Amino acid sequence: MKKRKNRFLVPLVIFTFLFLLPFGFCRADAAQAPLTHLRAVVLPYVTSGPFFIAREEGFFKEQGLDVEFIQMIVPTIAFGEVARGTIDISQIGTRIGPFNAMARGAEVHVVADKGGFPKEGKGAYSGLVVRKDLLDASGRPDWARIKKEPLSIDPTSFWGFLSERYFQRNGQKFSDFKMEELPVTVLSDAFAKKKVAMATVAEPWLTRFLQEGYVVLCSSDGELAPHAHFSGVCFGPSLLVKNRDAGVRFMVAYLKAVRQYNQGKTKRNIEILSKHTGLAPDTLKACTWPAMRSDGRVDPSSFAEFQRWCLARKLADQVVVGKKLWDSSFVDEANRILGKPKP
Repeated sequence: MKKRKNRFLVPLVIFTFLFLLPFGFCRADAAQAPLTHLRAVVLPYVTSGPFFIAREEGFFKEQGLDVEFIQMIVPTIAFGEVARGTIDISQIGTRIGPFNAMARGAEVHVVADKGGFPKEGKGAYSGLVVRKDLLDASGRPDWARIKKEPLSIDPTSFWGFLSERYFQRNGQKFSDFKMEELPVTVLSDAFAKKKVAMATVAEPWLTRFLQEGYVVLCSSDGELAPHAHFSGVCFGPSLLVKNRDAGVRFMVAYLKAVRQYNQGKTKRNIEILSKHTGLAPDTLKACTWPAMRSDGRVDPSSFAEFQRWCLARKLADQVVVGKKLWDSSFVDEANRILGKPKP
């Protein structure tokens, strides 16, 4: 009886092995499938935090992606490469050039948030600072003396747009000031030697300058534009049209990283950001990080407002709005896959 059972058991085992063998090869093939290579302009700043987290935590690889980071400083050059499809992902926000390119037909759209201003009470990521010795007896800027000295502000940028808003609120004309944007690396010395009166500054420099004691914060940019984005992730035709599936997979990895970024200054987040930005952990702990929306959605009105300001100064050809500016389909699909972020 026992021999009879074995006679039926051996063929059953062989049949089961042969039946499952192809599925084993399929799993091996899937595991060894080549990663989709993407190229992204990523600079070593805290605003690129989700990119760094997605790489270090393996979120890109989970989505079958190999994302190459390219450090291309000049926004117009980077944007042009994205429009031509030689680079897949870039950013937009503080300069009018990319918006003008979109107005002229460049097939590049904003697809996700990449940086905004922290809510009230959460610190200042960027703002306008003034030398302490240029304050009057009440602790307010002494405009008569300030107008005699240069200001480090780019009057054609998003920071110029916000600075003019501050000046107007204080009864001052933008055109009454001498402006020349200086490299942030020389500002500390310029303040110490009284060669510049005011400047627009972002982190980590803002915290450093305030700690040095030569300047005070006049206004945070969050006070001037609380709901604005100063940066957005952009896709070009390679992801908008040719390989939308890769675009969705990138967005899943990116938003997963944003949600980890929004856990705040955890030991792991600081470790990752320190590695990629070159900033010391203590510096990252001290400075204010930009706000990131966990669902990645963008309020395009802030970008439109900046463009209208540029249009009035003949810096822009027209205002790009609607679907020509903002494509929500990638974050919509990524949020469907990931589920709603925790409030």
